[in-house]
Amino acid sequence: MHPVADECHNDNPALLAGGVAEQMTDDELQALLGKGGVVLDGRAAAIATARGLGALIGADVRPAEPPPAFREQILPAAGNLRMEGRRVYNMSFAAPTPAEKCDFFSVSNPLPGLEPLVEFRDPGGNPAGTAIYRYASPSGARIGVVATTIPWNRSASIFSTRKREVLSGLLEWTACGEIAVRVADEPNVMLLASTDEDRRALVTTIINLRPDIIDGLDLLFATHWLDASVEELASDGAWRQISTKQTSTRIRRLEGIFAPGIARVFKFSK
Repeated sequence: MHPVADECHNDNPALLAGGVAEQMTDDELQALLGKGGVVLDGRAAAIATARGLGALIGADVRPAEPPPAFREQILPAAGNLRMEGRRVYNMSFAAPTPAEKCDFFSVSNPLPGLEPLVEFRDPGGNPAGTAIYRYASPSGARIGVVATTIPWNRSASIFSTRKREVLSGLLEWTACGEIAVRVADEPNVMLLASTDEDRRALVTTIINLRPDIIDGLDLLFATHWLDASVEELASDGAWRQISTKQTSTRIRRLEGIFAPGIARVFKFSK
């Protein structure tokens, strides 16, 4: 693999879906991909390929016909993302209907620096194409590609616990080791985060997607945010100062009950 530039750092990696990529100009798309820190779905990657930008994402990605039935297998290479070689799920999916055919994409002409992390396999266990890969360009840009579309649920999309583990690790890799914040060891929790341009405030919305309550959550922070003060948005619209406990080098624990489906909003300020 190409060496990654020492200055590689982006604690806010982007997830680029096809609908957004369609609205971008060629120059905007080229600038985003050239910088790196981006994970594309299959439709966005196909748009980049069609616009002659395949070299920036490490391969040609195009709409393709899937095998009659398939599953996804996590490859040993994903061990770098804290994963072992496992199936994403213990079943096979039937091929999409004709109306869904563009939700499946082929990956061809891979460049040096491309590493498959998950592959499609037929019911017999034979390889049937790359499902997720990562790519480090000669300039140090880091790109990830998922060869289905984000809204598609035919192959579990992003709704499988193991798939979310892989994608979380992939996003962290594109950020060169640190993203602003994510929930540690609890894949069934949604966290939405936004920072200002000066990176002095980080606002997070946390929603428990489990059917039962969660008593406290561990958040894994980029080093920049570890000493930030913490406030929670109260029901009257005011911010209330709260305390957290640092349990390891990069983890801070939010205490209290996270009820199913109820959003809690926190602000971390420098």
